[in-house]
Amino acid sequence: MKKRPNINKTFSIGTNNSHVNRKTPWTRTLVLSLLLAVPILLGTPNAAAADDGAEPALLVTGDWGLNEFELPMLHDGEKFDENFQVQLATDPGAETTVQLTLSNQFKNDNVDKPKIELDKAQLIFTSENWNLPQNVLVDHLEAGWEGDPAFITLTVNGSETTITLLHVHDDEWAEIVTAREERAGDTGDADDTDDTGDTDDTGDTDDTG
Repeated sequence: MKKRPNINKTFSIGTNNSHVNRKTPWTRTLVLSLLLAVPILLGTPNAAAADDGAEPALLVTGDWGLNEFELPMLHDGEKFDENFQVQLATDPGAETTVQLTLSNQFKNDNVDKPKIELDKAQLIFTSENWNLPQNVLVDHLEAGWEGDPAFITLTVNGSETTITLLHVHDDEWAEIVTAREERAGDTGDADDTDDTGDTDDTGDTDDTG
């Protein structure tokens, strides 16, 4: 067993070939050492978090709902699937993999009832395709999970982007379309805001599952 050091231990310090006995408290030495070591212990933040003006590692686009990075999964008689697109913000210089991880993806934590599933678990980018969006299909499998969102986390080089998946019904769709139109107006982007989620299949709107 290691003994705790004596905080008043005497050190012999060489000065001009002579030696001076001096009592140097361990506590002071420890504090100074930690202060010098802090940058090493913490490391350097990744580029996406280095400063407020830094570009994100990923560019993720989709038909968001009331807020950006919220993807509404419409249940209007049938369960509609959704898509989002991913590309890198800069040329990676080498093959780079984006991992897609699901969380809270099971209805009532029942592994036999996944709310959604993805058509791929990773995206691979190179210097040739880094700026070409890759599509991810989100299959809408279960009903009845409104108020209990699922999440997709995209991870690349230590940087994370999270998409929230919401189960919504047709009576919520008008508000979502309005939010999309407002965002399109703010950015000047002519998004496809005419998509009301209505495919002429009125379905059973009494099904609130």
